[in-house]
Amino acid sequence: YYGYVPNAPFGVRSPPPTKKGVADYQTLLDTLPDKNTACLSISIAHLLSQYGPKERFLGHYPSERFTEEKAQRMIERFKKSLDGITGDIEERNKSLDVPYVFMLPGRVPNSITI
Repeated sequence: YYGYVPNAPFGVRSPPPTKKGVADYQTLLDTLPDKNTACLSISIAHLLSQYGPKERFLGHYPSERFTEEKAQRMIERFKKSLDGITGDIEERNKSLDVPYVFMLPGRVPNSITI
């Protein structure tokens, strides 16, 4: 949604109106960023929304990091919990015209790498 600049401009060129009903089409155009800034914000939003080539998602860890049996049991319990959350989200999505997939555990990275 950040890819559509009027939804969330990264910056504006003039302050927003302080009174309701006084803004018109020209006010909107004068406030939104110029084409170069808009293109830059779309590019940044696109880049930040991509997964890295070695991205790891919730519940998926390199096996060499957790070798203890207790840690592995905890990871398995965590994965089962994530499976339940996935099932709940997928069940809710059945009734939606546009499914909400952004918080599916299989799409949430373990960490943020910016």
